[in-house]
Parts: sequence; C-alpha cells; structure tokens
Amino acid sequence: VLVVCSALNLPYYRAWRDLKGAGAAMAKGDHERAAALMGAASSALPGNGELAGAASLYAGVSLAARGMEREALASFRDYLARNPSDAAARSQVRVLESAVAFDDGDYRAFYQIQSGLLAENPEDPMLRLAEASAAACLWAAYGEADRRAEAESLVAAALAGIPEGDREARDRAEEYVRRIRYRLESGEIIDREEYYRRHPEEASK
Repeated sequence: VLVVCSALNLPYYRAWRDLKGAGAAMAKGDHERAAALMGAASSALPGNGELAGAASLYAGVSLAARGMEREALASFRDYLARNPSDAAARSQVRVLESAVAFDDGDYRAFYQIQSGLLAENPEDPMLRLAEASAAACLWAAYGEADRRAEAESLVAAALAGIPEGDREARDRAEEYVRRIRYRLESGEIIDREEYYRRHPEEASK
C-alpha cells in the first residue's frame, strides 16, 4: 500500500520540487533555468491550470530576456488568457506588441502602443524616449514633420526629467537618445544591433 501511495504521489513531489527550484532560479535572475523547471513542474501535473499558466509566464520572461519578443508575446498571451486580471502581464504584452510592430515595420502601430503606454505613465523618462523613437520612425518612414518635432520635444523632456545625480539613468537615456537622433538625422530606421554594428566606437560609451 505504501509503495502504491508513494507512486501515486510522485508527480506531486516532482512538481513541488521543480516549482521550488523555479522560484529560486528566477530570484537569482537565471530566467532560462527557471522557465525549464516551471515547465517541468507543469508537465508533472498536466491537468493543473495554475502550473500551466506559471509555465507560460516563466517562458515568456525567459524568451523576452533573450530578445525573442515574438515568442515571448505568445507565451505571455497564453498566461494572460488564464490570468486576465494581471495588470503587469497586460502591460508586458503591450511592450512586446510594440517590439513586434517595430520588427514588422508597422510603425503606426508602434507609435500607437507607445503613446498609450506613455499616457498611463506620463512622467517616465524612458517611456518618453520610447514614444520619441516611435515618432522618429513616422518621420523617417513617411516624412511627417510634426512627428519629428514631437520626437525632439520628448527627448528634451525626458532628459530634463532625470536627476543629475542619477548617473545610471542618465547614461541609459543618453544611449537611447543617440539612436533616436541618428534616426531623425539620417531618415533611416535601424535597430539597436545594427546601429552598434555601424558605430562600434559608441558601444563603450
């Protein structure tokens, strides 16, 4: 009887072990291992909807961290279908949708999503720069002069909103600004990877 009971409970033990390991890995920033362990926990109890949702969430985080936005978006959408009240996940879906729109050359959708995100957090400097980036795309792709002016205004507001003493935030913002201004000045839309391939001297700034 003990052997039979132990065998029946084995999937629960495995799920608990992997669930605990996934949490520890995520806390350490090891997103890929966390996703693998959460996936294993879900596989141990295939009928458990909460574990299935958690597996999708962890997979989405891992994929996004590796720059696989399209695949991450699919995972986050699966998680959100199971957890529709998760506001943070909904926000992340929109961020990923924005990245996919950019990759697809759908610059109007890119701009629309970024405008919505900034409207919800109007004082966030990086969201200001993200909308400036989207506005610069509309200038570069379609010659919309008002979008160029908007991009310049958002860049100025974003830089003005960062405290002088916050060197890390200012460096991050200035790095973003260099790429936005390249787009405005050249009229060319390239991604971050291509920008630094062309300008390796800036990679260390």
